[in-house]
Amino acid sequence: MAAEATLTIIREELASIPRFKNYTLSTEGVSGFGNWVYWLTPDLLTDDNKEFCVRFPKEEYFYPGWRTSNDLRILTVFSDITDSPLVPVIHHQSDRFVVMDRMPGASIEWWEEYRKDDQRRKTTLVSLADFLCMLWSTNMSDHVNETQVTYREWLETRVDRCFRRSLTLDSHLWGDPMTFLIRRRLLDAMAESSHSDEGYFVQHWDLNETNILVDSSGSVTGIVDWDCDELAPLAACVLIPRFIANIPGLLLVGRSEEPNFAEDREFFLAAVLHRYRGQPAFAALIAQLLTSSPERHFYELALYSREINMHYIRLRCDIDISESKAELKEQLDDFMCKNLDLRESERVKDLIERLS
Repeated sequence: MAAEATLTIIREELASIPRFKNYTLSTEGVSGFGNWVYWLTPDLLTDDNKEFCVRFPKEEYFYPGWRTSNDLRILTVFSDITDSPLVPVIHHQSDRFVVMDRMPGASIEWWEEYRKDDQRRKTTLVSLADFLCMLWSTNMSDHVNETQVTYREWLETRVDRCFRRSLTLDSHLWGDPMTFLIRRRLLDAMAESSHSDEGYFVQHWDLNETNILVDSSGSVTGIVDWDCDELAPLAACVLIPRFIANIPGLLLVGRSEEPNFAEDREFFLAAVLHRYRGQPAFAALIAQLLTSSPERHFYELALYSREINMHYIRLRCDIDISESKAELKEQLDDFMCKNLDLRESERVKDLIERLS
């Protein structure tokens, strides 16, 4: 439960907003990774008075400027453009909390168990394919003022950010920093599978079972947890949903071996292609991106998940350094040109020595 002092501040601010004057904040909330979600219920429930949810950061994650970095601007613009009932509308935003639609339905929670009802499984995959096709077809370039970059540039920025992390934080958390030079060397191969760099699209980033709400028949009723959404090149957005993507290390927790949902991936791809049946050129592009997405997805998720990172290091970074010194040294030189403040880093000096 959130701190009572925090809840008191939120209740007082809500009471000052005319729209929420006759609403009551729930006494208990749902705990997410870095946020609390509480319900805002009208004192008199009518057709015009719907429920909302109030999302705010946990005390340990709150800092001045929280609103600036989590203002959900992209979600607001996307919601206005598409008017999709699956995307929550933002109704109020302050320095401390956000009020948005409470989406109907229940979370899938655990796909391996959920999919045992075959008709429900198919309904959900078709419904999710419809939503993602809309996401991938909505080019945001004309609606936001963002400098567009290629997929390679977008990916390199994220690799280098994580490379810096391995050089400045406890190295044992993310393994040998050398592995990030190996990943940099793979950037061109990743970019070759992107097929297109035109446009900017919305990337949800955390599309797992808990963030997909469905009704009793399996139809998707809402997509939640847009905290990490961003605008990205199409190749960063067109991915097999991660809970059926068979990413090494992603679904291993609590199991002796990972499930392989190949049947679900095939059905999902067929549903996507059916959705684009009137756009053969775009359908071919999406099919290429989905076919090549497992490797891109594995590469990207390993940058942020320590569990997946361990698998990536074992499966993709186990190379003979002595045979690749020149290439890796070139990658380090390029990185250092953009990160001059790390010149005196002991870990950088260690990399230079190992590559000499």
